[in-house]
Amino acid sequence: MTSTTHKFILTITLWSVLAAASLGYHFYSLWQATLQSAEAAASATLNKDLSYRNWANSHGGIYVPPTERTPANPYLNVPERDVTTQSGKALTLLNPAYMIREIQLYYGDQYGSKTVITSLNPINPYNIPDEWEQKALESFEIKVEKYQSLDKIDNEPYLKMMVPFIVDENCMKCHAQQGYKVGDIRGGIATYLPMKSFLERQSKRRIELSLTHLIVWIIGLLGFILAWRHQTKLDDAGKRIERLALYDSLTHLPNRHLVNQTLTAPHPARAGLVLIDIDNFKLLNDTLGHHFGDKLLYAVAKRLETHYSSAHFVGRLSGDEFVILCDQLKNNACITEQSLVDFTQSLLEKMSKPYLIDQRDYQVTFSAGCAVLDTKNQNPSQLLKFAEVAMYQAKYSGRNTYKLFHQDMLALVSARTWLEKDLRTAVLEQHFELYYQAQVDSNGYIFGAEALIRWHHPKRGLLNPVTFLPTAEETGLILTIGQWVLTRACQTLNQWQTDARFAHLTLAVNVSAHQFYQADFIEQVSLALQTTGAPANRLKLELTESLFVADIEQVMQKMSDLKSLGIQFSLDDFGTGYSSLNYLKRLPLNQLKIDQSFVKDITHNHNDVSIAKMIITLAKELELNVIAEGVEQIEQQQILAQLGCYCYQGFLYGRPQPQIEFEKTIPYL
Repeated sequence: MTSTTHKFILTITLWSVLAAASLGYHFYSLWQATLQSAEAAASATLNKDLSYRNWANSHGGIYVPPTERTPANPYLNVPERDVTTQSGKALTLLNPAYMIREIQLYYGDQYGSKTVITSLNPINPYNIPDEWEQKALESFEIKVEKYQSLDKIDNEPYLKMMVPFIVDENCMKCHAQQGYKVGDIRGGIATYLPMKSFLERQSKRRIELSLTHLIVWIIGLLGFILAWRHQTKLDDAGKRIERLALYDSLTHLPNRHLVNQTLTAPHPARAGLVLIDIDNFKLLNDTLGHHFGDKLLYAVAKRLETHYSSAHFVGRLSGDEFVILCDQLKNNACITEQSLVDFTQSLLEKMSKPYLIDQRDYQVTFSAGCAVLDTKNQNPSQLLKFAEVAMYQAKYSGRNTYKLFHQDMLALVSARTWLEKDLRTAVLEQHFELYYQAQVDSNGYIFGAEALIRWHHPKRGLLNPVTFLPTAEETGLILTIGQWVLTRACQTLNQWQTDARFAHLTLAVNVSAHQFYQADFIEQVSLALQTTGAPANRLKLELTESLFVADIEQVMQKMSDLKSLGIQFSLDDFGTGYSSLNYLKRLPLNQLKIDQSFVKDITHNHNDVSIAKMIITLAKELELNVIAEGVEQIEQQQILAQLGCYCYQGFLYGRPQPQIEFEKTIPYL
């Protein structure tokens, strides 16, 4: 339950209590008003009674014919109580008390209320007080003020009220015999007022008040609900804004902003940071679409969360970069460079396992940079910079690896910045040249060459591709460079066709994955062949296994279209990447190339021998040619020949050379 909901419930509770309190107060006020009205009516009745009595007392009563209702008063002992008129009509004297009693009885019969006079020492037994009247009369002896209470008569509510009756001069005529003196309290006058009409009006008014309060309460409740909904929307929007500000919308991991906040928070004496980046992600995104790229990023994020978020801080910096902040590793031990390296190796192993996306497994690799921070001597905000520097060094080292940061890398970053600037200039001004390295058979006969780019740097001299191609890949300049290499190689092939010494040569050209996946790559190759006049059957495109990370169906279709032009294909660096035998048998290849990493130690490493043998056997089964690169020693060549490989490339047969120098190595016919 949110704080806004808590506040809403509290507000509604207070509003309900306030409404109930207001209703209760109005009910109380209504009751007081009803009681005051009844008291006023009762007081008016008593006042009229006293007025009647005072008038009657001042006149001494009246003579009326005696009747059954008004017989002669046996308790009135005064002269001339009974008289006869001259006409012979009998009359009897009604003293004031008698007269008023008869009037009140008559009024009571008509209107339900009655007024009586009573005394603790009555002359007339009719005036003997009842229990309530007795209490009222006794109260006058303590305090001379009106006495009242609510009670029921015949199950009907009544207001009973009594006021003291004071003896005056007119009363002495009848009551002097009782020993009263003027000013004495000789009794009380009580009225019994029916409350039914008052209570009915009160009940109607209570209903009106209840309905009014209910309507006001409902209106207020609706207002609070609308305010609550509005505030809830504002809170939700605020939370969404906060989440968008601090969390990545795709992976739901903390974003760069929250990562930076976390890095600047206090940490133990030593902390470790690992930054990982998906290799060739842009290629995957461009070839398989952003929808696939998003799914891959989400899958990577979920794997990171599953394995590491419980013990470490996991976030997404941007694009395909993720970060893991480690305050402690195994057994709560302090972070060390070795423990962080071990952690990074384990991380890459877990993260490089296949990802199931759209019912297919995709194999991707990662480059990682890790850095250990001494919080006593270093600023935590530098940790991310150090890890980024190390990660880019891992990418420059060929990807699918990690690097631990050290201070020397900062100089490399500066150098790389200048390298990128110079490389852009080189692309514009075409400071490149193709070198050619011979490919020979077991007899040493040169049947072809591989075109290898070199950069004539104005200050650093001749640079080989290892120095600048990673930067070209990262910046996208590889597309322009690749197109230049392809065109220049086709120009060379065209030149060779005019000389019988070179006409038989094939020329292998490396094609990057980014270049191959261009939508118009087939058109680019066709245009290069047409504009230069190069024979397509002498052009061999060397592809790397990184192509198979993305859309294998697109790869096979493009290869088939290009092969229909007569172009050959060689799979470069075979055995180091992503090849699946299921895909391999479907690709329209002409050649497998044994990577130099398996050739280098083949003279003394049994595993390399086994791998080379497997590749050669596979090539034979698939009816493909096989060539080994990096052959530098005769012993290597001999072992490869024994295994069944009869084509070679390496320093044993010649280093890469400019075109003129290479052509000199071809014997005259």
